[in-house]
Amino acid sequence: MKLFLSHRIDSFGFLDSYYFGVFEDGSSKEFTIEEILNYEFEIITYELSSLLDQLRIVYSGKLPILTDISQILKLNAGRSKKSYPKNNLPWFFWNRIKHDLGEELTLEKFKIIRSSEDRTEIFVILKTLAEILISTYKISIDKLTESNQFARFYQLENLTQQILNKRQIEGITIDSELLEILLNKLKVNKDSLIHKLRYKHKITDLNYKALRIFLIEKGFDITSKDYSYFNLLSFLKAAKISSALCNDIYITLRAKADYESLCQYIPEEDEIIYPCFDCIGTVTSRILITTPHIQQLKRENRIIFKAKKDFTLLYCDYKQFEPGILASSSKDSEMISLYNSEDIYENFSEYIFGTKTLRKEAKVIFLSYLYGMSDKRLVSVIDGVIKSKGLTTEISAAAFFDKFKDLEIFKQEEFKNMVENGYIQTETSLRRNVKKTEEGKGKKSETRFVLSQIIQGTASYILKKAILDVMKDDEIEFLVPMHDAVLFQVPTSKEKEKRDFIEKCFVENYKIICPDINAKVDFKPFHE
Repeated sequence: MKLFLSHRIDSFGFLDSYYFGVFEDGSSKEFTIEEILNYEFEIITYELSSLLDQLRIVYSGKLPILTDISQILKLNAGRSKKSYPKNNLPWFFWNRIKHDLGEELTLEKFKIIRSSEDRTEIFVILKTLAEILISTYKISIDKLTESNQFARFYQLENLTQQILNKRQIEGITIDSELLEILLNKLKVNKDSLIHKLRYKHKITDLNYKALRIFLIEKGFDITSKDYSYFNLLSFLKAAKISSALCNDIYITLRAKADYESLCQYIPEEDEIIYPCFDCIGTVTSRILITTPHIQQLKRENRIIFKAKKDFTLLYCDYKQFEPGILASSSKDSEMISLYNSEDIYENFSEYIFGTKTLRKEAKVIFLSYLYGMSDKRLVSVIDGVIKSKGLTTEISAAAFFDKFKDLEIFKQEEFKNMVENGYIQTETSLRRNVKKTEEGKGKKSETRFVLSQIIQGTASYILKKAILDVMKDDEIEFLVPMHDAVLFQVPTSKEKEKRDFIEKCFVENYKIICPDINAKVDFKPFHE
């Protein structure tokens, strides 16, 4: 029987936390944390991360099925958080409460369950919250069914969530001595790079808005969509290929971010950190680690992670994942053949630069082109690389992609579907809603999201299915999800056996969705 659980949050030490549940038959009950831990059926709740921190106190190796209402609301919203004003995210449960109770009353109730000493008063409010949770869940499930995403949620997302819950409870082992060495090294490097920006480029303010204005004044073509910090980083990542200024800013921001991120890694106990996960962290359903920011760490700084005693780390990474999915989805025989026969990024590098040695630069341009980089910026980036490397080639990126006739047909068909339907939906049922015209059709300006949503939405599905299959082996432990890869730890005595099993799960799930692709994975050190 489903249990809709409301609970006190932000209660330091959790010695006086309170839990109240309403069952789907309408009956209700006060709970202890031990009773929650041992509940045999599904628990639907909010503030899941806070609840997991409380469950860690009594954890003994097994968790109940915990469903996070915000993950359901995210699927239903089908939009990026950038689409909404700050603190007005529709998947934030307290916004739902504000809708039902009004902002003033909601803030009053929130204050009471955080700090009140009146037990009776707390439980009255928790009952109200549980009832709103039931209503929200029922409405949300209906919407999931209407958008054909119900099966995806319960057969993929929620099963993945249970794996993430276990890892948040058990934590990840790090080398604290190595962490201290790295922090000292990164601080020196960060300060040196900031000093260089100040005296070489006269940059004194690293706020991303100030940097954006500075770059515009220097003549760089930055549009309004580059306004956020992460969009600025994306711009710099592409522009740094041909601009020393952008390269200096980019590496400084990354060094600063790495240092600030690693400061969050001070172990709570026994060299263990406890990451917080967001299962549907993006509109493409990528898993995000919200704290600490493991996924943003530069590779060399990941060396602080280590396996627990008698275990070995295995890092499994899909090779050329996104172009493979694109080739298969578009059914472009030319692109499929190219993908299966050689390194597609090296081929692209040789085509536009006349050499295979610029694979890294070619990969950035290749993906930027697919995901909607303007022709003007694309030409600028390529010309910058040609000039900086002393090359003389005159071949254009557009000419390279002109070879893929079926890809262009596929793109135009998906653009048309987006406009007609008002949303983008992958073959694996993930939906992204787009801005609409007065006639209810999708705006053509939103076509820039189509390929990205299809490719990355499919990639997240394949990766999660692979994770679920790997975790059927009780001896393998999931640790960290990256963009197209996962870090596991396996018994050292069975490393070869487990490595083969992981590879089998990854390749088979790729082939199920992309049967024409010669799917491959790499195993390499997590920090390389």
